[in-house]
Amino acid sequence: MPRRLIVLGAVLLHLCSPVFAQNLIVNPTFDTDVVSWDVPDGFGFILRHDPTDGSAAAGAAEVEGAAPGGPFSPFVIVQQCVDLGPIAGKPLTLMAEIKPVDHQPSLARLAVTYWGTAGCVDPFIDSASVEGAATLGIWNPVAGDLPTPPPGAVSALILIGVDTPVADPTLLTRFDDVFVGPVAEIFGDGFESGDTSGWE
Repeated sequence: MPRRLIVLGAVLLHLCSPVFAQNLIVNPTFDTDVVSWDVPDGFGFILRHDPTDGSAAAGAAEVEGAAPGGPFSPFVIVQQCVDLGPIAGKPLTLMAEIKPVDHQPSLARLAVTYWGTAGCVDPFIDSASVEGAATLGIWNPVAGDLPTPPPGAVSALILIGVDTPVADPTLLTRFDDVFVGPVAEIFGDGFESGDTSGWE
C-alpha cells in the first residue's frame, strides 16, 4: 500500500476517535495518590490509594464501607467539588471506571449536585445523575450526558459510586479514570451548522 494512503488512514482514524475537552476533575487517574478527592462525612467511609488500576498507568482510588442510610442507601462513593466556570452554558459528560471488589452492586451511579457558590456550599440548586451496570470483579466503564447546568450554578459536587445490595462496613469499591466536562466536536469546522468553509 502506498505510504501516503497509510498516512491518510491514520489521520482519518484519529479524526474519527472521540475528542474530549478540558477535564474539570483534579487528579482524575489516582496514579500516585487520592489528593483532591474525599468521601461523605458521617458514614465511616475509608478512602485510600490502591496500586490496582483500570488503565495503563498505575493507581486507583479505593473506598471501604457502605452507607447504612440516605437516598442512595447503601452507597459506596467518592466525590470532588469542581468549578463550573470553564464550561459555563455547556452540557456535561461524566465518565468513570468502577470496579466492585467483593460485592455485586445493583447499579453504578455518576451524580452531580449543583451549588450557587464556589466550594459546593449553599445555596443548593439542583441535581442530576446517570446510571449504568457494574459487574463484580472487573473494571466497568460508566458514562452519560447531562443537560446544561441550571442558571446560577457556580460549582458542582461530582459523586461517583455504586448502589450495593447490603449495608456492610467491609465492602470495597475501586474508582479510576474520571472525566467531567463537555465533549469537544470532532471537527472545529464541521457540517452540523451548514458551514462548509474550510472544506473543498
